[in-house]
Amino acid sequence: MSRTVVIFSCDPIRGNVTVRKLRRHGFTAGLHARAGDAMAAVAASPPDILIFDTVDALAEELSLFTRSCPALARAGVAALVLGERGATLPLPEGTGEVVLLPGQLDPEELAERVAQAPLRLSRPAAPTAAANAQPAAAKAAAPTPVMVPSKDAPAADSLPSAVADARQLEADLRSFLGLPGDGGQ
Repeated sequence: MSRTVVIFSCDPIRGNVTVRKLRRHGFTAGLHARAGDAMAAVAASPPDILIFDTVDALAEELSLFTRSCPALARAGVAALVLGERGATLPLPEGTGEVVLLPGQLDPEELAERVAQAPLRLSRPAAPTAAANAQPAAAKAAAPTPVMVPSKDAPAADSLPSAVADARQLEADLRSFLGLPGDGGQ
């Protein structure tokens, strides 16, 4: 059975590179440029995994993600959060499985993480009398988000070099995909 993945990314290059890599690995992947659209797609048909790219995301989109975490957990959807800003997100109680992948986008590593993630976590059954008797603290207990250092994360002293490398990679990708330049940035 193919894993289903919903991807949110404001950056069309990062988003399309991610979709193409996941599809090449046999996953069913859909890309959304707006967080609201991605969350609507998740609500309509919960995927196995939501990939939420924090690079270039607006504060409102980050807030929407954090507010949606408990609903993702109830639907059995695991989340992979890309980018440095993911580490600063205030995740509420009741957040399900969230893996943070800071550092530069590594499509191969991302595909490996998607392959390693469980198929959509089983949906919880309707609450039973025994479950209702549990203390509130036990009900709200949730796994702590896992910070996964990228195998290619640059050291702090190599940040200027990493930025230059990232810009070169982006220019190469734009050229390969036949996209126009970004206006001199």
